[in-house]
Amino acid sequence: MARDCKVMIRLHEDVKNELQVCAEEYGLSMSAFGAFVLGEYLRNQKKVQAPIIDSLKTGMLEAMKDMVTEEDKVDLQITMEESIKDFLSRKAQRQ
Repeated sequence: MARDCKVMIRLHEDVKNELQVCAEEYGLSMSAFGAFVLGEYLRNQKKVQAPIIDSLKTGMLEAMKDMVTEEDKVDLQITMEESIKDFLSRKAQRQ
């Protein structure tokens, strides 16, 4: 994979040394290993953590529905896409 940009980061020396050891274990340069680690993190975010966060969001919205009046539920038509902040902001504006 061709690389077309450069990213510089600052690390504590002990973290840098640990990164170097890991890179050597994989037989990669620190740059290649850093790119690998970042790529794996991003893939993990999309495949594992994002669905978990969505699930938590769903649970929070469901719990929130139980905390508001039936009038609020109908008026706001709470959906998965709405955030708690949006809900509270609109409720404050109505009052």
